[in-house]
Amino acid sequence: MLRALIFDFDGTILDTEMPTFIAWQQTYAKYGQVLTLEEYSAVIGSDYHKFDPRRTLEERSGQRFDWHTLDTERRSHCYRIIEQQESLPGVRRLLLEAKARSIRCGVASSSPTDWVQGHLERLGLLSHFSSISCADNGCPPKPAPDVYLRALKLLNISPDEALAIEDSPNGLLAAQSAGIRCIIVPNQLTRLLPFPAKEQLLSGLGSVSLENLTGLSAILPQ
Repeated sequence: MLRALIFDFDGTILDTEMPTFIAWQQTYAKYGQVLTLEEYSAVIGSDYHKFDPRRTLEERSGQRFDWHTLDTERRSHCYRIIEQQESLPGVRRLLLEAKARSIRCGVASSSPTDWVQGHLERLGLLSHFSSISCADNGCPPKPAPDVYLRALKLLNISPDEALAIEDSPNGLLAAQSAGIRCIIVPNQLTRLLPFPAKEQLLSGLGSVSLENLTGLSAILPQ
């Protein structure tokens, strides 16, 4: 029985990923370098542990940079774009459907708690979530399963009672490692990444009902 939906945040509820990737590409281009999606894909849904764009740019350019200044410029441009965005299509309606059916909702994110809560509050969505589990205070990011395991504990449910909604390969691995069924809803950036052929990929949440998701969750492997 489905008792909870656990949403990824970046790229699933709010498209923060494309503006962030473009901002990094622009920083690389400023110094005559190219940042490819294949390289950057290691950080999508995770952090900069597997691929550090700062160190890589310094290695390729042979320069040392004032990252306080560069990061401030990059983030300022990126955040201005993100602050103007609404939640991705279908998210708000799905949350309302879940509330009507007494299905709780949680967030499992590799981002810090203040980032997730701040945007959910801005979007008017914070009250829809019973729990928020983020990769801070020593909790490792995806693809480690920790944020999902903590989400299950906060929601007081077992893995087979939850359905994860993710947009990235790192998120899929994290959910599956926690024993949670997962539906992939790629965004304009992550739809360019490779996913296992056997996984359930949706084109978006805009035309998907909670009933559809409930039916899909029953046939997904754990």
